[in-house]
Amino acid sequence: MKTPITIILLSLALQGHGQQVSSRADPFETAVVQSKNPDSMVRMRAAMTLRDLRRPEGVPVLFGLLEDAQALVRAEAVNALGAMRAKGAVPRLAALLDSGKEPDGKVRQAAATMLGIQGDRSVAATLIFSLKDPYPGARYAAARALGSLQAVEAVSPLSVCSGDPDLSMRLAVAGALGRIAGKESLEALEAALLREKDAQVKAELIGSLGTRGDPAAVPVLTQVLKTEAPAARLQAAVALGMLGNGGGIPAACELLRSPVPDVRGQAAGTLAAIGDAKLGLVALQEAHQVEKVPAVKAAMARAMADSRSRLGIPEPAPGQEDEPAVEPAEAAKKPAASPAAKPGGKPAVKSGVKPAPTGKTTVAPAAKPKPAGQPKPK
Repeated sequence: MKTPITIILLSLALQGHGQQVSSRADPFETAVVQSKNPDSMVRMRAAMTLRDLRRPEGVPVLFGLLEDAQALVRAEAVNALGAMRAKGAVPRLAALLDSGKEPDGKVRQAAATMLGIQGDRSVAATLIFSLKDPYPGARYAAARALGSLQAVEAVSPLSVCSGDPDLSMRLAVAGALGRIAGKESLEALEAALLREKDAQVKAELIGSLGTRGDPAAVPVLTQVLKTEAPAARLQAAVALGMLGNGGGIPAACELLRSPVPDVRGQAAGTLAAIGDAKLGLVALQEAHQVEKVPAVKAAMARAMADSRSRLGIPEPAPGQEDEPAVEPAEAAKKPAASPAAKPGGKPAVKSGVKPAPTGKTTVAPAAKPKPAGQPKPK
């Protein structure tokens, strides 16, 4: 027997009504229910939803998920509490690090990361303890968190870690020490730079010396200009520029003449950032004129344009990119050319007057004035 059309329509209408009711369900209440779902992936998504909703009443639910049997769920609960900056979250997160009850390294890493963005320096001791965590990611996160908190008490243990055999740990420590002010952290950075052999870590240490804004770093950066490889010298030049010191400009100009094309391109980029008009831009123009490698020549052209923009120097006319630069102050002093003057500087010759062969303009004698009342000749 065929199903009557009215029954089919009624069934579809009821299904649609059910979908509308479901779509109007409170996402918070749905997430609370899902946080108890047997499926761990559903519970993890519930933690993510509670994070996005940022409702205070969701915090106790997330605290409960810190005890979940699955590490992925616990890690997502940690991330949610940290992102929400939830009240009461700091001691809960710190307990995951110093109690030894959290067995998963990734969860401990998440906890250290979130503690770093809370701004609560009371957890510095816990993070210092985590510098010895057996899980590498947790150690890296603890070092970065101590830098974010600018924990002065962490300088000494961080300095010890700057000699860690793990390159990633040394990178994290270099960044952290750069964010902590004071003489002790500066000395720790200098000591680490002198013994470091890896180019990537050296670059991080040099960058940290520049970003900290302490003029006391100028001597060690100046020493780098004289003793290190080209990449480190250019990084030191940039760091000096960040400190308002132009001592690295001559070194960058010198490296424009390096036999290695990549070094010449990097030197051009450095001068674009720190070069002046009298030395840096002139050196770029001279190097651009003789450069044979198209990619490097293009990099130098971009560097010249960036330098002019930064220094407030107008762009030259097409074909005159390599002409000597004129600083804005000098351009203002330079007298404007007369409208009647030609580009060569010689006065324009009026129409109908031809110059003499010698190059001098022939001036016709003035006509004598006629006496008044004298009759015109017939």
